[in-house]
Amino acid sequence: MSQPVPNHRNFPYTSQPTGWFQLGWSQDFPAGAVVPLRYFDQDLVAYRGESGSVHLFDAYCPHLGAHLGYGGKVDGDDILCPFHAWRFDCDGCNIDIPYSARKTTANRLRRWHVREDLGVVYFWHDENGIAPRWDPPHPVEDAAAYYPMYPDGTKTWSVRMFPQLVPENAVDFSHFGVTHGATPTPRLLGVDAGEFCFRSQLGMLWGGKSEKTWLTPDGPVDGVLETEIHGMGVSVARFVGTDGAVSLVGVTPTTGEQATFFMSNWVSRLPGDTGDEWPKMAKRRLAEQFKQAEADHLIWEHQRYIPNPPTAPEETDGYRALRSWARRFYPGEADYEQYVRGVAELALP
Repeated sequence: MSQPVPNHRNFPYTSQPTGWFQLGWSQDFPAGAVVPLRYFDQDLVAYRGESGSVHLFDAYCPHLGAHLGYGGKVDGDDILCPFHAWRFDCDGCNIDIPYSARKTTANRLRRWHVREDLGVVYFWHDENGIAPRWDPPHPVEDAAAYYPMYPDGTKTWSVRMFPQLVPENAVDFSHFGVTHGATPTPRLLGVDAGEFCFRSQLGMLWGGKSEKTWLTPDGPVDGVLETEIHGMGVSVARFVGTDGAVSLVGVTPTTGEQATFFMSNWVSRLPGDTGDEWPKMAKRRLAEQFKQAEADHLIWEHQRYIPNPPTAPEETDGYRALRSWARRFYPGEADYEQYVRGVAELALP
C-alpha cells in the first residue's frame, strides 16, 4: 500500500488516487534489462521479458529482501533474484529454488498491471488492490501521420505537485490568458463528466496577439483545445484548428509531494514529409509545448490548494463538475466506495 499523501499544502485527500499512471516510455525498458523504479513511495522493479511484454513488481525478494532491480537477471519471461537466484515468473510466483529439494514456495512478488500503447507504458494503481476497470488513453489513431514521438517529442520533470492539478487546468480557462499568454481569454465551451473520462472544450483564438504568427501565418484561427482526463494520472490535449498537435501528460507520484511529470507530443507531419527528422517548424512547436508546461510547473510547485475556492461566477460550474467527478478516484470517499461496489457487481456471475 502506498503511503498517505502529505498534507503540507492543504490538499483534502490523504490517499493516493486510483487509475492509470505513466511508468515511462517503451524505450526505457529494453528486452532483458531490469529497471529499478520508485513510485507512490514504493520501490519497484520492471523488466521486458522474452515475449515482449513489460512486467512490474514490488522490488524486494520475499526470501531475504534483496532488491531485484540491482543485479537481478531476466531469463525468458522470468526474473531471478541476485542474492540466491530464486526464480519468479511473470505472474510473480516463485517457480524455482535452484539449490533446494523444495523447488517452489507460496511466496510471490506483488504484480502490478501494466499496459503499453503508442510507445507509452502505463501501470495501474489502487490502494485497495482493485484491478483495472477502464483502459488507458489512445492519443492518436495513426502514429505515421506525426513525427516520431520518441525521443524528441518527450520530456520529464520532477515537480512538487498533486496529480489532480493537471485535470483542474482543463476547466481553468482564465489562467490561459495570464499564465500562457492566450489572447483573448479562452471560453469554456462545455464539459462532459463520463464515468472514468472527463472531457472539456475551450474555445481558443490561436495567434490572437498578432496579424500572423509562426503557427498562424495566415492570421488568427478560431479553434478548440479539447482535453480528455483519464483518472487523475493521465490526460490528453488536442489542438483543433491549427496544426492538430496532440499532447499526452502523465503525473506519477514518486516520494512525498514529488511527482514525475511526463510529456509526450505528437506533431503533425508537414505535407509530403515522410522522414523521421523533425523540421524546424515542428521543433519550434515542441519547444512551445515544453515552455507552456514549465509555466504551469512554476505555479504548481508553490501552490496551496483551496478546497472550497471563492470562484468567479464564470468559473464555478467547471470547477464544481471537475472536483465532484474527481472524488471517485480517492479511497475513503463516498464516490470511490460506489466505484468499489460497481467492481464487485462486475464480478458477479
